[in-house]
Formats: sequence, C-alpha cells, structure tokens
Amino acid sequence: VQLAISYELMGRLDDAKARYEQLAKNYSATEGGEKAKGALRRLTLTGNKLQLAGKTLYQKDLSSAQYNGKVLLVVFWASYAQPFTTDLPAIQAVYSKFNKDGFEILGVNMDGDLSTLSAYLKEHGITWQSLREAPKENGMQPGDFDYGIVSVPTMFLVNKGGIVEGGITTGNLEFAVDALLKGKKLESLQAPNTESPGTAEKPTAEKPKARS
Repeated sequence: VQLAISYELMGRLDDAKARYEQLAKNYSATEGGEKAKGALRRLTLTGNKLQLAGKTLYQKDLSSAQYNGKVLLVVFWASYAQPFTTDLPAIQAVYSKFNKDGFEILGVNMDGDLSTLSAYLKEHGITWQSLREAPKENGMQPGDFDYGIVSVPTMFLVNKGGIVEGGITTGNLEFAVDALLKGKKLESLQAPNTESPGTAEKPTAEKPKARS
C-alpha cells in the first residue's frame, strides 16, 4: 500500500496503478485492498459520470447529481491539513468570482475529530456544503466514499453534464473553471501554468510530502 501511494505521489501513475491492481486482486478483502480499489476508481475518473452522495456535516442528504448544470469543484479536505488551509484563499477567490455564473463547490470532510470544526468553518468563511462519511468504528478516520484518497486536499472538476474533467490544483483553478463555464473541454486546452488541468491521472498534490 505504501509503495503504491508513494508511486502515485511521485507521479509514477502506471507503477501506482500496477501496485493498486495487485492489491485489489490478491488482497481484496483487506483494508489495503479496499483502499486500492478506491484509488483505481479515482485515477480513472476522467470522462466518467461523478457518483457521490451521502450525508452532509449537518446530516442532510446530498448528491452530486443536484449540481448538474453547474461547474463543480469536488474537494476532499480536512481542517488539520495545512496545505488545504493554505489553498483556501485561492479557492475562495475563485468561488466568489464565478459562483454567480454557475460555479459550485462540494467538499468531502476527512476530519476525525469534529469538536473544533464549526469554529474552523466560521473562521475561514466556508459556506459550501461538505459531505462526511462516518467512521466505521469509534476512533477510526471517516470514510472517503470509496475514492482511495491518499492526500488532502485532493480536488477534481466536474462539468455541467456531471462528467469528471480531471484533477486540478489551485494554480490552474481559475483558468479551468472559466473554461468549463464557457463550455470548453479542458483536455483541448493548455493551462497558463505548467500542465493541462484535464488530467485526473496526475497527482493532485502540488507538494505531496506536505499533503498527508
């Protein structure tokens, strides 16, 4: 499991997929096998319909399908992850700029301890909804909706038709959201930064070692 995760964070995705496939095939009933199956699902999201539904932090039912017709950023996040807190001003700026045009954010919270979460949401002005999959047992981390998350934040963009366009980092977020709102396909565009945003197969962490 650690080798597969290391390969993924290094950007060696073919190697990572090979290890995840081994785990999923030979150890399917184990925690590592389950993680591997989720990671394979996540790494092949681009071009597929997003399926994500559950309870919000406030115990309300919510599905990604409710955002059809809008450009949607899905972000797996946790208040303890400093990289997410660092990214928040950039995320908030894009949200403020494009929300009126049909851009929304759906979070997936990965905090194990919720005691300080309300204060964190208020401090950072987080107003979008976040899903949370309750831990299977007390003391365990919350679930990741079978997406095999290995670092937070992990983010990907979904177009107006509910199809995943690819993974994204904050450096290319404004460019990508603007393009999708105009009906463009990310795979045909070159972002102003170093890589095309329409590549969910690339690791979403800009500094992997700091994002876990």
